[in-house]
Amino acid sequence: ELKDSRFFNKVFFSMGVCRLRDFPEADFETCCLYAWLARITSNEHEKKSSDFKFFTRKQLQEFQMRSQLEVKTVEACRKETYAVYIQPKVDAKTLKICGGEALLRWFDEDGTMIPLSLFLPVLNENSYIRYVDQMVFELVC
Repeated sequence: ELKDSRFFNKVFFSMGVCRLRDFPEADFETCCLYAWLARITSNEHEKKSSDFKFFTRKQLQEFQMRSQLEVKTVEACRKETYAVYIQPKVDAKTLKICGGEALLRWFDEDGTMIPLSLFLPVLNENSYIRYVDQMVFELVC
């Protein structure tokens, strides 16, 4: 029992679990990485609450897709392949255009649009959003 008040509600454990039988193709270090990924992606980890979480095949697929998307966002920043569309703002009284909003869109190499909800969080996390913001600003101005 901890009697020191400085430790009250501040001690917790967070554990990720990767069952070796679920990933027979993976070596020990890879399974340790999977366990770490399970731990850091737990909602309870953010709350500093005790928790354990199992790593799953679905998480592996999501992690791989996310990693590929991050690589693509970096490449798109370098090549400036994002598209900017101006959505007009209309004054409700006069029905005249009084401004506009720059909308960011991104099309993959095959022409399919990648949803903003997928790539915007990645841009924010890898800090490339500032480069995209600058690019959009320069294009609009």
